[in-house]
Amino acid sequence: MKTKLPIEILFTFTFFLFTCAALAEIRFVSTTGSSVPPYTTWATASDSIQKAINICNNGDTVIVANGTFKEALLINKRIALIGMSKDSTIIDGRGMIGLVDTSTTIYLKADCKIENFHLIGKNINEYLLWAMNFLVKVENCLVENARHTFILYGRSSEIKNVIAKNFDRQFVFWTSVNDTNNPVIENCLAYKNRNSSPIIVLEYGGNPIIRSNIFSFDVNSNYGTAIDQWGWINRVTIENNLFYGCNSYSAVTTLVVDSIKIINNTSKKKRKVGNAFWLTYGEKAIIRNNIMTDNEEALYTYYNQANSNYNLYWNNLRNTGGHGTMGQNDIIADPMFVKDTIPIVGSGDFHLQKYSPGIDAGDPSILDIDDSRSDIGFYGGPYGEEYKYLDLAPQPPKGLSGIIDSGLIKLNWGKNTENDFNYYKLFRDTVSSFTADSTSFVLILSDTFYNETYPVKAGKYFYKLTAVDSQRNESLPSDEIGVSLTSLNHNEPLIIQDYKLYQCYPNPFNSSTVIPFRLKEPGYVKINIYDIKGEMVGSVFNGDKNSGYHEVNFIPGINTTGSSKDLASGIYLYSIDVIGKNSIPAFSDIKKMVYLK
Repeated sequence: MKTKLPIEILFTFTFFLFTCAALAEIRFVSTTGSSVPPYTTWATASDSIQKAINICNNGDTVIVANGTFKEALLINKRIALIGMSKDSTIIDGRGMIGLVDTSTTIYLKADCKIENFHLIGKNINEYLLWAMNFLVKVENCLVENARHTFILYGRSSEIKNVIAKNFDRQFVFWTSVNDTNNPVIENCLAYKNRNSSPIIVLEYGGNPIIRSNIFSFDVNSNYGTAIDQWGWINRVTIENNLFYGCNSYSAVTTLVVDSIKIINNTSKKKRKVGNAFWLTYGEKAIIRNNIMTDNEEALYTYYNQANSNYNLYWNNLRNTGGHGTMGQNDIIADPMFVKDTIPIVGSGDFHLQKYSPGIDAGDPSILDIDDSRSDIGFYGGPYGEEYKYLDLAPQPPKGLSGIIDSGLIKLNWGKNTENDFNYYKLFRDTVSSFTADSTSFVLILSDTFYNETYPVKAGKYFYKLTAVDSQRNESLPSDEIGVSLTSLNHNEPLIIQDYKLYQCYPNPFNSSTVIPFRLKEPGYVKINIYDIKGEMVGSVFNGDKNSGYHEVNFIPGINTTGSSKDLASGIYLYSIDVIGKNSIPAFSDIKKMVYLK
């Protein structure tokens, strides 16, 4: 393998925040190399990364070709260790014995830069990289299979552009009490699929900066703290991060530090348990431009109030708890995400739609990168990004139902929450599954109910709705209900509201899915999950429901128990059984869904 690197790239590799040796060398490593030094060309490359490191001087660079290197490393020289690509240059520590600490795959005893590798730890109960009072920069790496991916004690180390998965904890910064360094974690993706332990632990002094990261939690991970601060820290800045999941606890927990800035973050839970931000002390905390949705309590402070202002709260059981209070310019509104499903599978989009209440609604003293007033959320502020706001149609109206009362057909449905929502369009026809168009249009409505006198002619009548925003974008039609008028003079008409089990959405799904169903009459409902072997693996709902439209959430790991708690990817069945009056079975049905982990 012959490769020529531009002189400016070699210089960048070699000059890594320390004074390079006057005669710094470039060392090469290849899976087809040899054991004969000095490894200064691809033709004479080493067959081992450690062998190349052993003959390095301070300031040298080691360049590693594509391939898998089964090694544990001791880096005791000030070097830059550069791979070709995180997709194809692999350091695999599984089965290896650490050269200093047997539990550690890469042990640093000197300043070092590590770039462009896929790093695999010894096992999930041990350490990937350990550095005690040395300056470390890790960039553009994929890391996995470790209890702790990085243990960094002291110094202004940097972790940037790192993708981490299959770990217990990702980053641990331990710094001295009087440390004035500024460790940085920036533009990383951490996907946590294991129970217990936070992703980031901050301890003892320093001024850590956590910026522009995505912290995502699998639903089976029951401990959901992304950033956990345990000991005294001088100051913490947490900005432009997406916290998705954080299942049972908080996106950010601080036990001691008071001087904390939490700015332009988005925190969305998968279920309403725990907090977005849990602060022991809040008096000096600055909470600005954050979106906090689907929490038990979004902002909680234990001892005193936090300085919360210009944040957006939505769909929380409680917006504040303890001594937490909302600021004068905090708002409660639907943020209007483009699509708020889990980002790890590529289907989520937490950009704001056009006309979102979070656009240009942040702290006026904080500007977006185009110098306009900051948007709220993790795409706003000076570390956000410019993007085009999509003008999307509203969501279809949900929960359309009806009753007969006092000679009127009374329809009701749930209210749309989009900031630019304008009105509803009601459609009616005499055939089921009709098309909602100009031939079936009845009228425009602004409320969530409609009372109609009986039509002149007896027969069947079917209704559905669409939602329209201020730009005349129209949603897909709602579910359909029908009314049967058999005799206008003698018999009370009946709402046609048959039993139905609908397809879950989303499907396929990764973290959770919604199972909709409709009941013709009140009844006792059981919704269960089965694998393709026919074994029941989960119980989603058991209880009474009134007639009408309903939705329940299926969350693997929550609605599953025992040996089925950690469901594998694959096809599953969901069933509904309805017990009606006099304990007589009234309805049952089964549909398929696909779970993707």
